[in-house]
Amino acid sequence: MSRTGRAAILLLGLLAAACAGGNGATLESDDVGIVGFHDFASGPEKSFGIFVCASGGDVELQSVEPIEAEGEIEMLGAIMHESSAGFVGADNGFPPEVLEGTEIVAVEGAVVTTPCDEAAPETRTQVVVGVSRSGPSGGTIEGVRINHENGSLDVAGYVIILCGEEMERCEDFAPEG
Repeated sequence: MSRTGRAAILLLGLLAAACAGGNGATLESDDVGIVGFHDFASGPEKSFGIFVCASGGDVELQSVEPIEAEGEIEMLGAIMHESSAGFVGADNGFPPEVLEGTEIVAVEGAVVTTPCDEAAPETRTQVVVGVSRSGPSGGTIEGVRINHENGSLDVAGYVIILCGEEMERCEDFAPEG
């Protein structure tokens, strides 16, 4: 290979590294399962928390989006919450009522500092997703994608269901009675 060819390859490699940005850190989550609501007496907006941690350094978040959405459901946005206690599983409203009086930040530009390699970190980090039922038949979000400075994290096993008024989509969430 010629000297010019080697220089071109080296330059391309350096450009690729520079364009990748960030510190090479990644985001991780082991949240999986089905979460949902059948009671909308408190309104159509709901919040769902997903625990995340950073591997290889701090990770700056950019956005959150559904991997797949079906039916009358829409994602309202996401916030980040760090705490040593008081987390969101599923709650009414967005931002959720349970976080009133605590520090929450918009996902865009938020930095996850909770290390994945620490067995019992002093604080834990959650990305809290806001979702709304936009019609009477409800809907489903199958998986959440969290975009960050070094790529994205697909939390594919995390399913959000907002039941319809006739319990569409929600055989598993039907109230006992």
